[in-house]
Amino acid sequence: VGRTVSDELCANCGSGQSYWPCNLKKECWCWDSTLPFRDPGDGDTGACAGCTGETEVCVGNQNSLIPAGDEECSACSSGQSYWPCDTEGLCWCWDTTKPKKPPAPASGLEMESDAKTPCDSYFTEAEFWDLAPNSTFPYTFDGFCKAVDDYNMHHSEKIFMMGSLEQRKAELAAFLGNTAHESDDFEAGREYLACGDKKEVDGKVYCKPCNNDLYDWENNICTVSMVDQNSPYNSYCQPSFEPPEGCVCETITQVAEEGELAGYVEASKVFYGRGAIQLSWNYNYIRASYALTGAPETFCQNPEMVATNELYAWGSGIFFWMESEKEGTTCHKEALKGDFGGTLNVINGGLECPAYHGGWHASAIKMRINRYCHAAALLGLNRISTMNGCRGMFESYDECLHDGSCPYCETFPRPGNETIFEGDYDGSAGYGDEAPEESVKTDSVEVQDGSMSNPTMMPLVVEKSSVVTSTPTIIQLISKPPLQQTTVSEQTLSPSSMTVTTNPTVTTLAPISVARLTHPPTFSLMSQSTQKSISPTTFSIVMAKPSLEKTTLTPTLKPIEESTPPPFVKEPTQAPLAKTTGEPTSSPLAKATDAPTPAPSIKTTDNPTREPSPKTTIEPTPNPSTHEPTPGLSESPT
Repeated sequence: VGRTVSDELCANCGSGQSYWPCNLKKECWCWDSTLPFRDPGDGDTGACAGCTGETEVCVGNQNSLIPAGDEECSACSSGQSYWPCDTEGLCWCWDTTKPKKPPAPASGLEMESDAKTPCDSYFTEAEFWDLAPNSTFPYTFDGFCKAVDDYNMHHSEKIFMMGSLEQRKAELAAFLGNTAHESDDFEAGREYLACGDKKEVDGKVYCKPCNNDLYDWENNICTVSMVDQNSPYNSYCQPSFEPPEGCVCETITQVAEEGELAGYVEASKVFYGRGAIQLSWNYNYIRASYALTGAPETFCQNPEMVATNELYAWGSGIFFWMESEKEGTTCHKEALKGDFGGTLNVINGGLECPAYHGGWHASAIKMRINRYCHAAALLGLNRISTMNGCRGMFESYDECLHDGSCPYCETFPRPGNETIFEGDYDGSAGYGDEAPEESVKTDSVEVQDGSMSNPTMMPLVVEKSSVVTSTPTIIQLISKPPLQQTTVSEQTLSPSSMTVTTNPTVTTLAPISVARLTHPPTFSLMSQSTQKSISPTTFSIVMAKPSLEKTTLTPTLKPIEESTPPPFVKEPTQAPLAKTTGEPTSSPLAKATDAPTPAPSIKTTDNPTREPSPKTTIEPTPNPSTHEPTPGLSESPT
């Protein structure tokens, strides 16, 4: 085990000694002197213990944080106790008659004997349509049910099946709230800036990759392609990661120099954001391919399957939820212990835990919270989970209730500090009147922990009403709020650069997705904090009265006018870290890449650096409201 403890020092452990070295795992062991003196291993708890069947073999887990090879793991089934056999998750016992799908990190919870999947018990198609009335293929209710069944069939740690019924419902509410946010309410199968302007010719899809300031958001048209003049498109592929750690990168240029496909690239060759959590980057596609299909080539050869196959569009989100780890935990584990904030920390903690106050992500958090509350209400939960796992999220929750942007949360009591599934809970404890003290974490708001920086929906702004009433108001949702014209003056900023020096590590990325933009972006974001104040345009959203089948209260939305935020400071971007399965993916709406940059040198879950777009100054308009920059901030690795 790497340290030397003599037989004499260990002898007293057999007589009940509890201090050193008897209190250290594996330093001393019980040897039957009638048997050969051999490495004791870990008994029944070691990796691949009992992996002795004729069709069983101990192999490496390619989806682990520190991958071990099949040859290194082969000795574990013979009792080897040192690396990699002594590290959880590096090796596993594969039955060669079945697909080679590695196990998911265990939650430690048991599955109740009468546990059923959501589609077979407490989640209906009507509730799905209530949550996402404008959802489009591949996000279907039937596809969701099939993806859950398929994943659970091949994994002992099952999604939405572990723990009590309340825990299972809480996990589903957290999953639906997050994936609805990431996929633009289940409307974005593909990332908009990378493939919003697309064509299908002879059965093949072609995409026109675009920069944020050259994209017509209302009509999904790219005015100038990123691959014009045969410029190479090198986004979302890290050449240093090759099979089995990443799909092979190809040199991608426009399909034709003239004609209808000028400026377009083949969609099947690019690893941009797709699916429920916008899977992106070549190293994440190969990991998802292992987890969902048992083979690396499935998604490497045809990444479009994640956008065109409902089983994989949902499955890619399930893969991230169950297997992408950050700080030793997963979204699955955080949801089961009752911490919605912990799920966001895994998905996008680097940018939203906490978020820059008044910035885009500050608004995005509130939209995510409201979607989560909507799902929780539809599932009949009488309380929502704590938000301690994400620094600053309680503050966002309070602001959300105050400014009326979280109407679905008004029917729930305020969550407390404690996770609702840990310790004694009497049904009311933990809901105090004062804001809870935020948990202390070492996470940084910088993008080096694997988070993504691109928003996918316009922030919610509510116009102040002349009449305030204490009774529930009837409101109506509109997807395209009217916008006032702004005057943009010509002014430019010199771009700032960022040098990446971190060693590669693997991470899953975190996309965010919110509502679709309906107008050209009002300004571009810069990396420097010297940006002048911007007065955004004023527009209003009339919210629809929530439909809650399983609650009797009607949330009240008090219209107010938000104050103008401080100048927005663009989050620093950098390449992905190496196998730390942290944040998921890219956002469907937002990828402002003014110029393609070389593939990042490290695997973090954030966006590659790129030349920022010109700075613009917007003249204030009457009655300005606070609006953060439009989606399309930067490319986020997944």
